[in-house]
Amino acid sequence: MEGLKHSHPEVYEYFSHGYHVFRRSDRFWAGLSTDLAIEQVLMRSLKTSGGLTRGRGMSEVQRTQWLLSMSASAAVNDSMQILTGIGFSTSEQHKEASDARMKRDKNDVITILSYLNDRDPFNENVQLRSIDTGIHADDKVNVYLAKQCGERIIESMENQNALEYTFKRYNQVITMSSSILPSIHNDITEVDPQLLFQRLTALADREPDTVTDAFRHELSTHPASLFDSSGLPRISNKSQLADTLWNLGNCGVSELPGHPVKYILDGGSLIQKIQWTKGTTFGQICDQYINYLQKKYPDCLIVFDCYTTGAFIKDCTHFRRSKGIISPDATFTSDMQFKSRKDILLANKNNKQNFINLLGQRLVENGYQILNAAGDADTLIVSTALESSLENDVVIVGEDTDLLVLLCFHQLRSDYDVFFYTETSKNARTWSTKSLKRVLGDRSEVLPVLHAISGCDTTSRLYGIGKSNAFSRLTKPSFCMESLQKFNTVDLQQNDVISAGLEVISYLYGGVPLEGLDLLRLRLYTNKSITGNKMVQVKSLPPTSDAASFHVMRTYYQCQEWINLNTNSMDPLCWGWTLRDNKLMPITSSLPPAPENLLKIIHCNCKSNCDNRRFTCRKHGLSCSVGCGQCRGTTCTNSSIEESESSGSDDTVLQ
Repeated sequence: MEGLKHSHPEVYEYFSHGYHVFRRSDRFWAGLSTDLAIEQVLMRSLKTSGGLTRGRGMSEVQRTQWLLSMSASAAVNDSMQILTGIGFSTSEQHKEASDARMKRDKNDVITILSYLNDRDPFNENVQLRSIDTGIHADDKVNVYLAKQCGERIIESMENQNALEYTFKRYNQVITMSSSILPSIHNDITEVDPQLLFQRLTALADREPDTVTDAFRHELSTHPASLFDSSGLPRISNKSQLADTLWNLGNCGVSELPGHPVKYILDGGSLIQKIQWTKGTTFGQICDQYINYLQKKYPDCLIVFDCYTTGAFIKDCTHFRRSKGIISPDATFTSDMQFKSRKDILLANKNNKQNFINLLGQRLVENGYQILNAAGDADTLIVSTALESSLENDVVIVGEDTDLLVLLCFHQLRSDYDVFFYTETSKNARTWSTKSLKRVLGDRSEVLPVLHAISGCDTTSRLYGIGKSNAFSRLTKPSFCMESLQKFNTVDLQQNDVISAGLEVISYLYGGVPLEGLDLLRLRLYTNKSITGNKMVQVKSLPPTSDAASFHVMRTYYQCQEWINLNTNSMDPLCWGWTLRDNKLMPITSSLPPAPENLLKIIHCNCKSNCDNRRFTCRKHGLSCSVGCGQCRGTTCTNSSIEESESSGSDDTVLQ
């Protein structure tokens, strides 16, 4: 290449003007570098008909003959190019793409910009966070210092023997995913549930007490039956309970009463009714709501939630509904144009409260009654409806199953009824809560706790336990009814609450009295391992008694909120929640994911060949795995389980 200017001036001239690639076709982006083009030509000639790999053989004589004939073949190729008029020529090196390609590229850019615009990584919040989920990193995360960590590792390698040097785990950067993992002696350790199950199965015959103790732990980073992979509570399908109650029959009416009734609207449901159009002013958007109400409910009372009261037990639900969107505070008036998206603007609770204030003011000016709840609007809606039902029939318009549950529980024995109307286009229903209470009988007394323990806005859904199944199972046995009714008792001792709740959850998973969730987990795992042909999933097992205790406490707190209609004086921090970033988040568990002795078994730090019983994995009759510090389960003699006659002392080392 250094002599290219003199040996091949024409080629050098092309290179000097930026022509660095060859094109063998007219397709877009088909330019190839010279070395790649030569390689393709050689490989094509080797592997096509007449090449060395097509029956000619690969002996030294044949390879020599083939190489020496290449010059003659090249001469024939040149002659064919002259004959056909196809030869070497230059062309534009970077042709413009087609219109379709440019349009697709433009759409991709717009998609990326729209995504980043909704989740602005350059806003005023300087705390490290995931722009996808909005989750903030804690102080341990240092992944942004990856370069410094790498330089520190390189410095530690200087003047070291390459065969003896070992990488230390504490030098690794800590990501957001690893920062929430359990630690052993300040060492970040990822717990693989299936790997733990493998260890437990191998130890079952030798140490049955260890297995029993292990199932007191979740064997995963969080209770998988209560929380999803992101660590948030599992979402419940609340409408299943409404469908189950509706199918009981004789609890609905075909039309509302003809005489005057009192209409009460759920403000949260009302806000979602109207589509917002970009370019319209906020005043015009408010007018859309007013026009909607004047057509359907000219005389009504609207109850709105409050979104600026600090920490709230629904913080986790609001966080999940935001889908990671971080919307900045916005100041708007009636005359300002709406130029964003509705879901983005309302993802910020301050913006949502400001719009509620603006809409409420316009509604009052047009003669509507407005109530603003101090916390959850559901309890205020129900208490207002019960008070109004002393004088006339009441119709509550909303979509939340929580309202139906509360109305049925608090239904008064009066001459007037409270109707619950859901105006969804596909499945509009009008409930008579008086009729529903009559159909349910005593079961209406345990409806709030049944709804809460099987999953609502503040509690997790139990994996594999639907609301229909929970309703049919829990409302039959007498002992379950007694346990459920304890949740209606005010100021019940926490131990009594937990004891009653654990009995209920155990029964939902098919447990027997006095068995307990921990033994039930072990029994179900054993049965599934013996009878099933698939790997047992941790989420299919019941939660541990420790994790379930926090779920039960949250259930009791929510029931007291509903039963006392938001006059509950209990402290949520004492009933299953913790304060994190000024938000109330559920406590998952107080125990580590697994016993420490099992976590030690997960990986060894053998520096030799793992060939005797001094090493932890082989000592317990287990094969090394990817979690092992040095061999990674692939470079030692214990990569598959083998018996060894050697024995010695335990040499377990945790990285």
